[in-house]
Amino acid sequence: MFVEAGRVQRFTLAMPRHVPLVIAPFTPDRGARGLEKGGDLVEGATLRIEATLDGKVTVSRAPHCTELATPIDCTLAPGTYVVAYVGPASARITHTVTMADRDAIEKFELGIIEAAAGKRLQPGGSQRIVVEAGTHTVMVSGGAGAGAHSVTVNVKPGATVLAN
Repeated sequence: MFVEAGRVQRFTLAMPRHVPLVIAPFTPDRGARGLEKGGDLVEGATLRIEATLDGKVTVSRAPHCTELATPIDCTLAPGTYVVAYVGPASARITHTVTMADRDAIEKFELGIIEAAAGKRLQPGGSQRIVVEAGTHTVMVSGGAGAGAHSVTVNVKPGATVLAN
């Protein structure tokens, strides 16, 4: 293969049911000959990553699965990985996944807690937060003569619940 001298080159080797091999970027010198780059493609399984709210995910130790919009399929070698989700309202949620030789699905079942008009969620004073589905207790402040008080809400995947 011929590549342009003096320019950064990037290659990824891919084959079905194998973990893509991302070759480190390199810049060939003018007139360079016999430059070899490569490696082994390891067999893997597909991790399907889904989220109920639009966002991007990054899988640790998988340079081919970085900042990808969900849903996404990522082929991984057996081992343990951290899947980091980044979404609306500055949400950052991580899941640890252990892959074997079988395909798997990892779901981020997320919803939104929103403060009622004129109120804020504490700590931090935000209007809304993204959380995993389930029962959550949050502190709400604001309103006429009211101090902060706790509110328990049940968050459903993909839905917004009001905390008053």
